[in-house]
Amino acid sequence: MKVEITKEQDISPRQDREILELQHLAFPESADFAHQRWYHTPPEDDLWFGVRRDGRLVAGARLLPRIIDAGEKELLIGGVANVCSHPDVRGSGAGKAVMQAVRERFQTEARFDFGLLFCHRDKYGFYARFGWQKIENETIIENPDGTFRRWDHNGVGYIMICPVRMPLEQWPTGKIDLNGPMW
Repeated sequence: MKVEITKEQDISPRQDREILELQHLAFPESADFAHQRWYHTPPEDDLWFGVRRDGRLVAGARLLPRIIDAGEKELLIGGVANVCSHPDVRGSGAGKAVMQAVRERFQTEARFDFGLLFCHRDKYGFYARFGWQKIENETIIENPDGTFRRWDHNGVGYIMICPVRMPLEQWPTGKIDLNGPMW
């Protein structure tokens, strides 16, 4: 499957609508996707990955750079977000194609130290197949109102990383500060 990669500044009004509609169908419980293409962090120099079938956008993901503090290190993270597929095509490989394209981008660009994503517990196996590993670091996240909270590892999901420039063994222990909101 062919994956389109578009820089945020090159997103057309048509693509904007298509991404928003896809995310609204994929995440119907999220009020955010009724009016924007992201959860908490508006896009700046993000990349959007998309798969089309018969001219219709059926799968997508977002890749954004973020400098975080992890233990005693400052790391450049490739944050992966908004991974989704249209309910009609789930299980057809469209989501897999998007995640493979993200992984290829990591390998060819190689500017990120690690990839990092947040996922629901029921999606753990999907990401693990692509080499993503769950982490347990205490993680501080900025809320939309400017307050801070800890990520609840016993809640509904996981934080997962994958190696890019650095091997998994170099992932630091200690607290993670996302230096901003969750994406």
